[in-house]
Amino acid sequence: MRIFQDSLFSEDCSKNGIDFSSKYLSSHLITYLGNKRKLLPFLNNAIQEIKIELNKDSLVMLDGFAGSGVVSRMMKYHASKLISNDIESYTYTVNKAYLANFDKKNLERLQRSIEYLNKNKYRHTASDYFITHHYSPKNDHNIMPGERVFYTRANALAIDNIRYLIDSEIDPDLRIFCLANLIVKASIHNNTSGVFKGFHKKDGIGHFGGKGENALNRIKGEIILDVPIFSSRNCEVQVHQEDTNKLVTHLEKVDVAYFDPPYNQHPYGSNYFMLNIINEGKQVEIQDGVSGIVKEWNKSAYNKKKEAIEAMDELVKNTKAKYILISYNDEGIIPLPSFERILSQYGEWHVKEKDYNTYRGSRNLNNRNIKVKELLWVLKKH
Repeated sequence: MRIFQDSLFSEDCSKNGIDFSSKYLSSHLITYLGNKRKLLPFLNNAIQEIKIELNKDSLVMLDGFAGSGVVSRMMKYHASKLISNDIESYTYTVNKAYLANFDKKNLERLQRSIEYLNKNKYRHTASDYFITHHYSPKNDHNIMPGERVFYTRANALAIDNIRYLIDSEIDPDLRIFCLANLIVKASIHNNTSGVFKGFHKKDGIGHFGGKGENALNRIKGEIILDVPIFSSRNCEVQVHQEDTNKLVTHLEKVDVAYFDPPYNQHPYGSNYFMLNIINEGKQVEIQDGVSGIVKEWNKSAYNKKKEAIEAMDELVKNTKAKYILISYNDEGIIPLPSFERILSQYGEWHVKEKDYNTYRGSRNLNNRNIKVKELLWVLKKH
């Protein structure tokens, strides 16, 4: 069924402010640990205060650890220029697509491309079927010991075929939009609780939904691509894939820099290795064992306490910005006194707090407190 073109441009803002329930800010998001969607109003209030302080209607803004991109999407409402960055390749693709100022004259071609991929996703192609061979069972109804069960057989085939067809049969200028939505769907329809360190099992064998067969509609739901949703508001956008600490050394001065670094010892590069494999569309070396994680992934200084403190100090020092906003929480590996010491060197600061429910989906996190305090450090640089 053809989608009406106007429905693909979300009315995410109006004279009354941002509509945080708009499709652009609440859907087409990768399932992501630390996703700030529910904290958008909290972050938005801080940005509004800075706009008043600077007496500006729009700002030059940096989102340094963009992840799912939901904060960058919200920033489009406030920005004259938006710089969005993350070191992971899958986030680059998703944000390059969903932050785009998409030209409506290309919508019909994009719709036809999405329809073509959905229609041909089970057609045998020249794909190497890497996801199918390594991350799905041969038979969903007779899963064998030792088989990895991240995806249903059908969804794994769809991922491999769509990924191949994007590069071989889709117009080059439309590929990133198709790939971005494939990554979103692959992050949703899988047999995990949100990270790819392992999959659900029953009696030690892969089992969709685990012992309780939970969330089967999501896990086994058919991967069907949608046309991406775009913001109705345009601004200049740059998307980068760099180490943020290096990026800030060669960026021009911004009005507001927002940083949401990793809080703990669990690297995003290993938690979401599957999305990088799909994004890059080629065979990679993987480790033996349950998860089949890639042998090489991005490691962050922010995952180790001593290195995190040094990295944060360096980041704040080298960022050329009038204001720096930093999201962290009271469970983070950088102690609060260290944050205070770092920020005090570079300007005047205060902290905003908000309670929120934690993610407890994976086994190593199920002893966390139900609620933690999200801390937003607001620094006005000297």
